[in-house]
Formats: sequence, C-alpha cells, structure tokens
Amino acid sequence: MKLDKILAKRKASDAANAGFWAGLFTGILEVVFSLTVVIINKELLLKEFAEVKNRYGPLIPYDTNTLYLLTLVTTPFAIILLYLIVGILFGIIFDKIKGKPGIKALILSLLFGVGFGLTTNLPVSRISIMVFNIFTWSLFAFVFLMLYQKQRYKEKEVVRNEKNRPLFVFLVVLFGLSFGLAFLCKYFGIKLISLAPVYMFMPFVATLLTMYIYKISFRSLGVSLKLNKWYLVAWLLPGFLALVSLGVSLLLPGTSYSASLEGLSRYHISSHVNTPLPPLLYFLILALIAGPTINAIFAFGEEIGWRGFLYQETRYLGFWKYSFLVGIIWGIWHAPLIIQGYNYPQHPIVGVFFMVIFCIAISPIFSYIRMKSKSVIAAAIMHGSLNAFAGIPIAFAKGSDLIVGLQGLSGFIVLIVIDFWLLVKADF
Repeated sequence: MKLDKILAKRKASDAANAGFWAGLFTGILEVVFSLTVVIINKELLLKEFAEVKNRYGPLIPYDTNTLYLLTLVTTPFAIILLYLIVGILFGIIFDKIKGKPGIKALILSLLFGVGFGLTTNLPVSRISIMVFNIFTWSLFAFVFLMLYQKQRYKEKEVVRNEKNRPLFVFLVVLFGLSFGLAFLCKYFGIKLISLAPVYMFMPFVATLLTMYIYKISFRSLGVSLKLNKWYLVAWLLPGFLALVSLGVSLLLPGTSYSASLEGLSRYHISSHVNTPLPPLLYFLILALIAGPTINAIFAFGEEIGWRGFLYQETRYLGFWKYSFLVGIIWGIWHAPLIIQGYNYPQHPIVGVFFMVIFCIAISPIFSYIRMKSKSVIAAAIMHGSLNAFAGIPIAFAKGSDLIVGLQGLSGFIVLIVIDFWLLVKADF
C-alpha cells in the first residue's frame, strides 16, 4: 500500500513537472504573439492609454509613451509566470482524470485554449485570439505529452565516446558557411534568395567536411536507393498535407478561395497560367513531377545534413528529442532567407519565428519517414515534394502569409494533428 502511494506521488510529480516545462514553452509563444500585436498596434494602444490617463488623471503618474514601454517590459514576465502556474495546474488536473494520456491532454488543451481565448484582451479580433490560443494550447499538449511520456518510460541512452564533437563541428561549419554567405550577399548587394539553390547545399558541404575530419562513412548516413513503400508515402504525403492545409486556410478568418491565383501576387509571381487544364490540376501534375526529380536533388543538399548526419549523430536522444532539435536547427538556418521575404514576404521578421515553428512541427513527420524508409533519399524526395506542393495553398488562398499555406497557421494545425497521431499511435 505504501509503495502504491509512492508511485502515485511520483506520477503526479511527473505530470506537474511536464506541465511546468510545457507552460514555459507555451508562455514564450504567447509572449511573441502578444508583443507582435502590441508593436503592430502601437498607435491604437497609445490612444487607449491617453483615454485612460484622461479618465484617471493624477492616479497615473506616467505619460502614454512610458505606459507603452512598461507594457512591453512587464508583459513577458506576467505571461510566462501565468503559464507556468497554469501549466502545473494542467498537470495536476491531467493526473486526476482517468483515460488515455493523448485523449486527456487533447480535451484539456481545447478547454484551456477556449478559456484563454475568451479572457485574453488584445487589439485584434476575438476570433484571431481564439484561434491562436487553441493552436498554442494544442502545442502545449503536444510538448506536455512528449515530456510526460519521456519521464514515465525512460529509454536507455546509448553512451557514445566524444558524441558531441562531430555535432559541434558540423554546426560551426554549417552556420559559418550559411550566415557567411548571407553576409557577403548583404555586403555586395546581392539578393540571397537568388542564390537559394546554392544556400540549400550548405548542409551538404558541412556534412562532407565533418565526415572527412571524423572519418565517417557516407553509407552510415542512410544514403540508400533500396526502394520500399515509404518512398511512395514520401512522394504523395506532401500533396495531401498541402490540400488539407488549403481547406483549413479557407475556414480561418480573413482568407478566401482565389481561382485566379491572386495569392501569388504576394510573392510577385504572375498569376497567368497558359494551360487548357484546370489550374489546380495543372499545379498538382507539375508538383508530382518536380517533387521527386529536380526538387529532390536540391533538397538532398539539405537532407544529407538534417536526416543524414544529424539523424546519425543525435538519434540516441530518442525520436522526439531528435526531431525537436533538428527542427530548431533547420528553422534557424532559414533565418537569412526569411528576413529577405522568403515564404513570408508580408512579415519577414515575424516569419523567422513562424519558420522555426513550422520546422519543429513537420520535423517528426520527416523523422518518421526517414526511420521507416531507412534512407535519407526518401527524406529528400519528401522535402522536394513539399517544396513543390507548398505553392498550391499559397496560390489558391487569398490571405495573410502567416495564416495561409503549410508554413502558416493553417499548416501548423494540420501538422500538429499528425504529430499527435504519431505521439499516441506510433511505437518507437
């Protein structure tokens, strides 16, 4: 009986601990969203502060600019503290409810998301606040489950001598070459986007140099052409994701279907298509052809680093930790391109953050394909197909680049649903 009580306390502690760290992660997301809204709507907030100051007079000893600055400074601390407390509360409630962990976490995250959506006040529409909070709490549930299950079922870690040295060298070479190229382009007035195909091979160069230094064989990175059904999944899955994200985009506020391809205007691409086929069918056929061919060749330049070298060097961490780590590296590596308008031409600065979230969200799917296919070639085919199909929801949905497409909020929703499925159903 005493042992049962000890185990019950340990289980409750695991849930609360997972809630704490998931709360910290979610709080940071909420801080970024809130500060973005506060900065974008500065003039509106200054007017509201002026009205408050006129109403309460001497009770507020600060001018409107000082009040705005105080808002910027205090908001992050208040939000993170709130989410830490609520995260622990989430863990406690989670532990008290009976049922499957995935179902419990999903239901609680929806309830918390709706609750925060109804009570959060920002100078944007209530629907936008609600959608963001539901999305944020879905991410919370995903991180919570990942941490909780990791604590409850700890895997034996593989002990490797000098395990961090090749990884460190790879990262130094990767970011040194990539960001160095971005700096040179800036210095000489060259658009980095025009050199995107060259930039995509920086992970390949970093991998080759690291392999040479540490005598790592190319075959150990999963370069194999032994075909299996997962190659087909890698080819077709991105198309499914793109079409579903298009459907989700049209359900969100501020977006509409555009048969005339108006969405391409955001990227300064002509919407004129000279073909007798329906435009959507035409783009699907092009993507199906380009994805596993020319696109996959350039995508291999990245994937040999992400799902080749990094997979080999960090998979001892476990599926979810490896996927999360690669997602962060992958997303940050895109920063110089994103800042110049790649993927998020309307929001190049906020787009950096969104790209990191996108890479984190899709990384487990890539990892799963890599693991099942036992080949980095399959990952390259999926990456190439993803790049080919990603333009479809952008072209046919008119709206903000932070909402439309796989790299927008609609895509995040689709990817998180699949990540949840992997978390609950997949056996790693």
